[in-house]
Amino acid sequence: MKLANIFKPKWKNSDPKVRIKSIGLLNPENTIDKEERNKNEPILVKIAKYDNDAEVRKEAVRYIKDQIILKEIALNENNIDVFTTVFEKLSSFQDKKDVIKKINNPLFISYVAKNSTSDIIRNYAVEKVKDQDTLYDIFQEEKQINIKQTALYNFTNQHILFDIAASNPDRKIRWSAIFSIKDENLLMKIYEIEKDSQNRETIVSKLTSQNDLARIVAEDLEISVINEAISKLSKLDKSKWQNFFYELFNNVKNHISVRLNALDKLFIEKWQDMFYEVVKNNKEDLSIRVAAIERLHKHQREDFLYEIIQTSQYPLLRINAIIKLIPIHPEKSDRFFQMINKIIHSEEESEVKNVAKKIDYDFKILATLRNLCTAYTMNDKSKISGLEPKAKVIGRELNSVGGIEEMRRIFNKLGGIPGQRTLEMLWDGIGEWRG
Repeated sequence: MKLANIFKPKWKNSDPKVRIKSIGLLNPENTIDKEERNKNEPILVKIAKYDNDAEVRKEAVRYIKDQIILKEIALNENNIDVFTTVFEKLSSFQDKKDVIKKINNPLFISYVAKNSTSDIIRNYAVEKVKDQDTLYDIFQEEKQINIKQTALYNFTNQHILFDIAASNPDRKIRWSAIFSIKDENLLMKIYEIEKDSQNRETIVSKLTSQNDLARIVAEDLEISVINEAISKLSKLDKSKWQNFFYELFNNVKNHISVRLNALDKLFIEKWQDMFYEVVKNNKEDLSIRVAAIERLHKHQREDFLYEIIQTSQYPLLRINAIIKLIPIHPEKSDRFFQMINKIIHSEEESEVKNVAKKIDYDFKILATLRNLCTAYTMNDKSKISGLEPKAKVIGRELNSVGGIEEMRRIFNKLGGIPGQRTLEMLWDGIGEWRG
């Protein structure tokens, strides 16, 4: 025995084994005397925090019950064995969550992510795991689907994501992997083998290769996938694909939704004559004719719109022709709305009844926005102050319903009236407006 140890308490002995044995004597549960117990507890804490031997610290932790002290030790410990011992002694869910939030040691985080008995704590730890091999191990071994999803969101390794997207039997897991893949070559390889149409739609939404998108439009058999590819092509370069959209509209006769989508992507100025002929064609599908009316340029076909209102046997055509006239003659809005109501209430067709709510919704919104634009034009500050908040609310509602496209649809229905550009500035900052 070293001479220096003779005059020290055993918990300060230079031999770790002696110190470990002494800790049992400091155990508060083995101490009857209250004064002795109060003296020993701070010693245990001191050993657990500062002893230079991990096994000694670990032994001391076993006898500490104070949750505040245990949490403090967990936050400052650098040995995995001691950390795991103290972490498991934490009884509070919130304390465990706080520890995971504050520590940065990847080994500690990995331990909790793999071994915690709480699904919530494991998931919280997985959110902080960055090492790709560790994440893959967790993904492979984890049974809880939500934790597997969390691991997936943290993957950056494109080839691991590809393997999961290409081979996992769970559609939702494949979707999550697809969502995180950025490499378009890998995305197209997955597209070739993916059977689920929703997953193929997600792939299409991430593509920027216009040739790949055009091939998907031509070859895919699922309408939703085709429409997603058409919309993506339009966003990337609408002008380049005008003839392509025109051919789609004319040749895909069996798929109305594809034709409607293609029609919507055609430039109004360039294809006016075609829209006009489509509306006139009594053999054409009614929904196509209604959509074509929407694409007619204001003023140029005003006489034709009145002709439809007076002669068409189809209520929806008549209604949409009236709607098209509203921005041309905003001063007649009330009269036009009365005409629409008359048609709606005189018809029994369910399709006409279904359109009534949307017409009423559009009309009320447009009335508010037109009043605001007029107030801007007249510099009527009292009306402006009352209508501006309503217009902003309308913009946000439109954006939540259909995003920038719905905002643009309503904006275009105003028909370029004075003050309209000020409204555009008022909507700045809502979604991607003006983006």
